[in-house]
Amino acid sequence: MTNTSYISIKDAADLSGKSIQTIRRLIKSKKVKFKKDRTPQGFNYLIDEQSFCAFYNIQRADTARKIEPIQAEQTPVQQAQTTTITPAETTQEAALVVKKDNTVVEFDIANEFNGTIQKLIDQHGKEKENLFKLVETFQNKVISLENKLKVETLSKKSWYKFW
Repeated sequence: MTNTSYISIKDAADLSGKSIQTIRRLIKSKKVKFKKDRTPQGFNYLIDEQSFCAFYNIQRADTARKIEPIQAEQTPVQQAQTTTITPAETTQEAALVVKKDNTVVEFDIANEFNGTIQKLIDQHGKEKENLFKLVETFQNKVISLENKLKVETLSKKSWYKFW
């Protein structure tokens, strides 16, 4: 029995840097080995990792998932307090700022996220005001139409009552 491992279409796309549609075309043309699992919604395709790596000339070491051991000595908070990062070492993803008293830790991602959330809240408030104005206009139009209807029904005379 062979020891084969299968990867999903999404994982194969991430691994090769190709689009999901390209991986689907690769399966359709049967250039890689795959298996088809039936689901209530259709089929899930799983690609044989070895044949996929051979097709794209990907080294097996690249496909192995890297698992880093967790250090039991320090908690993440303690690690953050002992770490000092200079501005030159910061990345776009997260910038860590540790003050001298080792109590304040800030992340640029959190600040950007808070800014984005605040913009969304402001936009939601404006849209809410516009909705209320629209509902009020609609109510006024309905009231004016009801009044016109009342006037028409009251002033309407029968054709035979001419005297």
